Amino acid sequence: MSLTVEQLIALPRVQQAVPSPDGTWAAAVVSRLDATGSKYVTDLWRVPLDGNAATRLTDGDTREGGPAFRPDGGLYFLSNRPSPKDDAKDDDAPTQIWLLGAGEVVPTVVTDEPTGVLGFVVARNADAILAMVPWLPGMDGPAQRKHLRERNKQGPSAKRYTAMPVRFWDHWLSDVVPHPVVYRNGGRVDLGPDVKDNRHDETSYAISPDGRLAAVTRKEIASDRIEQGIVEVHDLDAGRIRARFAESRAFVGDMTFSPNGESLAFVRATRTDDAPPPDVVVRWDLATDRKTDLGEGWDRWAQHVDWAADAIVVTADDNGDVPVFRIDPTSGSVTRITEEGGSHDSVHAAPGGRIVGIRHTLFQPPTVFVRDGKGTRLLPIGAPAPDYAADVRREDLSVESDGVPVQYRLLTPQGKGPHPTLFWIHGGPMGAFADGWHWRWNPLVFVSQGYAVVLPNPRGSTGFGFAYTSGVWGNTWGDGCYRDLMKVADALEARDDIGPMAAMGGSFGGYMSNWIGGNTTRFRCIVTHASIFSNWMFHGTTDHPAWWALEMRSTPYSDPENHDRYSPQRFVQNWKSPTLIIHGEKDYRCPISEGITLFEALQLHKVESEMLVFPDEGHWIMRPKNIVRWYTAVAEFAGRFLR
Repeated sequence: MSLTVEQLIALPRVQQAVPSPDGTWAAAVVSRLDATGSKYVTDLWRVPLDGNAATRLTDGDTREGGPAFRPDGGLYFLSNRPSPKDDAKDDDAPTQIWLLGAGEVVPTVVTDEPTGVLGFVVARNADAILAMVPWLPGMDGPAQRKHLRERNKQGPSAKRYTAMPVRFWDHWLSDVVPHPVVYRNGGRVDLGPDVKDNRHDETSYAISPDGRLAAVTRKEIASDRIEQGIVEVHDLDAGRIRARFAESRAFVGDMTFSPNGESLAFVRATRTDDAPPPDVVVRWDLATDRKTDLGEGWDRWAQHVDWAADAIVVTADDNGDVPVFRIDPTSGSVTRITEEGGSHDSVHAAPGGRIVGIRHTLFQPPTVFVRDGKGTRLLPIGAPAPDYAADVRREDLSVESDGVPVQYRLLTPQGKGPHPTLFWIHGGPMGAFADGWHWRWNPLVFVSQGYAVVLPNPRGSTGFGFAYTSGVWGNTWGDGCYRDLMKVADALEARDDIGPMAAMGGSFGGYMSNWIGGNTTRFRCIVTHASIFSNWMFHGTTDHPAWWALEMRSTPYSDPENHDRYSPQRFVQNWKSPTLIIHGEKDYRCPISEGITLFEALQLHKVESEMLVFPDEGHWIMRPKNIVRWYTAVAEFAGRFLR
């Protein structure tokens, strides 16, 4: 059975699953198309862990998410539904915390924050909430609610900055800054009343099971002009900071308290000039202030962490999969829990030693899974998705490059071929094409149209060891990674079932597509999305130039020749392949100036080229009808030169 782009955007998107305190069910977040087909709304679902049918808990045209249980089984969640405490219209309603009591069907609003709530966590054994709340410094709640609504409608719109960064992904940084706020014992306590900058923006936080300790990460600018994370553990009874973790040039990721509240586990990445910073799980004993790196010798990048009764549960890229691992908090030993392939995320420890989360593969859309001593069981929400890959052949292959195996997956349609082939290059570059479902770059949509799709993991990919990932560090993007990709292309061209190829990719994959354009003519055409064309210009316009300088080990001013040595614009005179350039105008990570400059360069050099712009999108194309346009344009352009 084929998968069309219309079917893809209409599929329910299972995003998160959180187990209930009694371990009988999970609250799942599921996105779906609204009645107009122009946007996604989200609902909460009740998914019994015994395999019985799931039921919808909320339904409407609002966005529900971030479920978290209180000890008695009541379910807190975020929603932008209109609140009786707020006179905002539906489209202006800020996101608040709501509560669906155990056995109840109508939720009640819990918070009344003027600008809403960004996210929150709940104590496992106490009625305490730690939330991140946007706040306009120097103004009380009612006043800022009125002030911000008037300013948003009438202005002024000016923003003023004294230091970089000033933008992040798809938005300008605001003077409305996040504050950590605790709701406990009927009261509200702001843990950062003097905060006037974005030091708590995009940071992690956790609350102890007994609700007495709150761990909050704040950011400072290090000597390399990049943020570093500082963890502060607040004693909520004493009203003071009990402990602090600070390490130069360290970024702090996901965190979780131990069941007894005496230790904190968190992901730390300490950067150096010489290699990308690996994500390491740290155990912090709060009584002794001892911090221990766990998983010695385990060269994988830890992602999500949760603390079960006797182990820390994490996920990590691993040879093209994303399994679940168990880390012993005492010995630090690491054991893989899930034997099967596929990708796992939103993983949580559940009562009875079970693990609950989301699982998906290249062929299976995300759904809820539960893992126990008997293995892994999938718990579909609604009707099970059809087998969209019934007619697709999958091969997991590798080829040697510079003495190292390079993994790639090949998906081909029915028939002997030769099949027109899309050579996809992933972003990052520190990322990977895992055995997982992809909503934005789903290969099955193109395989159903007769294309073969290859998904390589060249140097720089995660899940193959730190040395392999470090192969793109220090301004070597166009070096070893390019050779790896060309070795994969060599192997494909030797096959009878592979026809002419198009190179395509987004972000770093867009950069590499541009590098390919100026360094080889073996690809019939190129599709480059959210790409980088000029290393020099990109340094000054990306949202975080200091990180770019660290990755390149130089700036355009300190070492211009080295900085530009693998810049695609230097080789544009060699570019012959017809090219489709795609860019979102609100992309501040890889700004649209890169796409426009590339388009002008190709037009100037008389290379057949087109540009597809989405004025209302950022780095990713997110709106349903824009997604359809993206897939349609890529298929039409590639088909013109490959068929």
